[in-house]
Amino acid sequence: MKIAFELLCGFYAAIAAGSASGKFSRNRRVLATMRAAGVKDSWVPWLGTLELLGALGIVAGIWWPAIGVAAAVGLTAFFVGAVLAHARVKNQWPAMMPPFVLVILGAASTYLEVKR
Repeated sequence: MKIAFELLCGFYAAIAAGSASGKFSRNRRVLATMRAAGVKDSWVPWLGTLELLGALGIVAGIWWPAIGVAAAVGLTAFFVGAVLAHARVKNQWPAMMPPFVLVILGAASTYLEVKR
């Protein structure tokens, strides 16, 4: 169980950090998707910072469980907000799929963080 927990946390943190790097580098595709969801350009660095802090918290949670639980809950809430932002503007499923998958990973990560 410990190996599965650490692999899932590492995978989730890597994806969240990769998503944050797309925001920090102002990747055109990332910005276009975010604009389509109604996100203002001025929010992008802040959202990237939240994602990066969440990813760091997930990794830190391997050694400090309370930080990991807080980070997992926070990142899951972040991605639930992303799904809701896409749903609010009636984006099609392909645009909603990445944050939806991250909600599922976040829920699994939160569950494993709490259960250990």
